[in-house]
Amino acid sequence: GLTTTADGHYVVAGNFTGAFSLGDTVLNSAGEADVYVAKFTREAELVWAKRFGNELYDMALSVDTDKSGNIYAAGFVVSEDSKRNLDTDAWVVALAADGEELWTEHITSAQGDLIVDIAIGADDILYLTGEYAGPGELGGYRLEEFGETDMFLAAYSLLNNRYEWVEA
Repeated sequence: GLTTTADGHYVVAGNFTGAFSLGDTVLNSAGEADVYVAKFTREAELVWAKRFGNELYDMALSVDTDKSGNIYAAGFVVSEDSKRNLDTDAWVVALAADGEELWTEHITSAQGDLIVDIAIGADDILYLTGEYAGPGELGGYRLEEFGETDMFLAAYSLLNNRYEWVEA
C-alpha cells in the first residue's frame, strides 16, 4: 500500500523475503516473508523503516495516515498450531510519525481471517474491511458464521480507542 502524510511524506507498506535494502537500511526477514512499513520524504529519502513478522508468511495489504501523522497498516499473518495446521490472523498496527509502535490489534476467527483495506475518515474513525472463516471476535463484537467465508466492516474510534461498531 501507499499513502501520504499531511506534511507531504510518503508511507509504503508491503512484504519482502530475505534481506531487503531501503537506502542504507537493511531489513532481514524472520521467516518466509515479512512486512515492512517505510516512511520517505517528498524527495524520496528514507526517514525510517520497520519490519514486522514471524517465521512464516506475513503480508501488509493496506496503509493509511491520520491528520496527526500517525500511520496505520493492516494485513494478515500465517501461523501454525501444534498439529501443524496453518491459519491466518488479521492484524492492524498503529505507528507514531517517528515509527514508534503505538499498538497492535489482532483479529482471530476459527479458520482464518485478513484485513483487506483500511481508511481513516475525517471523523477520526479507522474503518476496516476484511474477511473471516468460522466464528470469531473483533473488539468485543462476535463475528457470526454465515457461510464458508464471510466479510466484516468495522469502525474503530481513534479518539476513544475502541470499536464503535462491527458488522458481519
